[in-house]
Amino acid sequence: NATNGSRYNTFSDCTALTTVNLEQDFNCSISFYSSANITNAAEMLTKLKDLTGEDAKTITFAKAVYEGLTADEIAVATNKNWTVASYGS
Repeated sequence: NATNGSRYNTFSDCTALTTVNLEQDFNCSISFYSSANITNAAEMLTKLKDLTGEDAKTITFAKAVYEGLTADEIAVATNKNWTVASYGS
């Protein structure tokens, strides 16, 4: 989330994070760079707000989490005008 031109990485040091519960219609770009143990990423994608006709937002996962998502799971988000990205090696 950007505030006054700054970016906040709330989960940047949460390496043991396994579950993140998003409310329905979540509407904020968010990154989980160092959280390679998230087990409910696919569920998180279903909670994203439909941004059809609006500016796209991005949800970024650690590479291990991203690679665990299927094309159909990613399509749930991309069909709502979200970018699902991978970070790291």
